[in-house]
Amino acid sequence: TVNAGFLSCIKQLAKGKNALIDASIFSEFGEYLFIYLNTLLAHGDNVLVLCSDDESADNYGKYISDKFKSVNNYHRVWIVKDNTDIHGLSDADILVLTPQVVLDDNVFIGQNKFFSKLSTVIMINTAEVIAKDGIVLALLAHKLTNMIQNDSETRSLRYICLSESVPPETSNALKQILNLHEDLY
Repeated sequence: TVNAGFLSCIKQLAKGKNALIDASIFSEFGEYLFIYLNTLLAHGDNVLVLCSDDESADNYGKYISDKFKSVNNYHRVWIVKDNTDIHGLSDADILVLTPQVVLDDNVFIGQNKFFSKLSTVIMINTAEVIAKDGIVLALLAHKLTNMIQNDSETRSLRYICLSESVPPETSNALKQILNLHEDLY
């Protein structure tokens, strides 16, 4: 059966809302999320996935690549890159990194085409990312916002923040770190 709460969340994301979701990418919500992301990617948008450390980025990158392979009937449609091959010249559809990427300008130069089509940032284990890299995350959010504003006045960035057992202060911390002017769904 269709989960009305998850469907409502996906509808809000489609309207451009930012969301803090008490779920993991492996949960039932992840199934809805991958279908939504597949649609975004099919429209030419790119997705940045942020993890708390390099090992997680590598593991999630493999999982995301395999998951899209199953969503798209066993064909790898989207190019997923993680921290191990980020400096390659080919453009990606999905980058799976840590917030530390903001410290490496070569990533922004090498993946310029990717960032010009970036529409969505997904944070995995958001509470952990904030605790570990809150300041660096704020720098990254600022850099991404400036890139998008300089690139296009009509394009905006959407944040999808996943975290199991979300502490109450996470929502307020996220709004401040990401400099969001509206509440998270």
